[in-house]
Amino acid sequence: MASFAYDPEDYAGLGTLGQAIDSFDASPAQTVLDTAMCDLFEKYGMASKFGLGLVHRHFDMSDKEILVEHGATSTPWAIPTDPSNFMEGQIIPRSWHFGEDADAPKPYEFAFQRRGETKWPAMNQDLDAAFVEELREALQQHGLMSILGLVALPADYVTAEHPTRVLCEKTFGRANVVFELGPEAMLDKEKRTSVWTFGKFARGGRESMLCFSGCMCTRDG
Repeated sequence: MASFAYDPEDYAGLGTLGQAIDSFDASPAQTVLDTAMCDLFEKYGMASKFGLGLVHRHFDMSDKEILVEHGATSTPWAIPTDPSNFMEGQIIPRSWHFGEDADAPKPYEFAFQRRGETKWPAMNQDLDAAFVEELREALQQHGLMSILGLVALPADYVTAEHPTRVLCEKTFGRANVVFELGPEAMLDKEKRTSVWTFGKFARGGRESMLCFSGCMCTRDG
């Protein structure tokens, strides 16, 4: 999974945001996030590195393009000849999905990282294999293979039970932009959670592993 391994046809086959939300609502996803996934991320100590995302495509791209995040914006870039050596940096996977029959997760969203930076966690194919396999089995067991996928969390990602800021993404044409909004944004019915993160917080007099909204999106894009 550390390899580039991008397939434009795979990205083109992903559902829209509206379709992804409808599939999520018709599934046991939220219950699974609050139970089995909390246990899984705690078991392997992955909460600071990875979260789970609502699998969807933001917009259509050609078979010569790849979706890359740089700063707070994701836009289509030409697929590079050498993603490991691009503009004094590298293009690395940041979102993966399994699909209905995949044994290994497939990357479909990427990020640009300058040489020497460590903003994005690297997936170690050997060390993280047990976690990834158990995640795949859990998603398959609950019928969530095409609904939830794995997302890398940047090093400065804020996780708190009651965050002072809320990340919200919105698509403008063929650009997806992430904004920082106040916590009241979570009350907006037009915004839906698109990334779930996990962390330990005090609940009921003891420390518990909880799932909460890491990023939201507007249903109209």
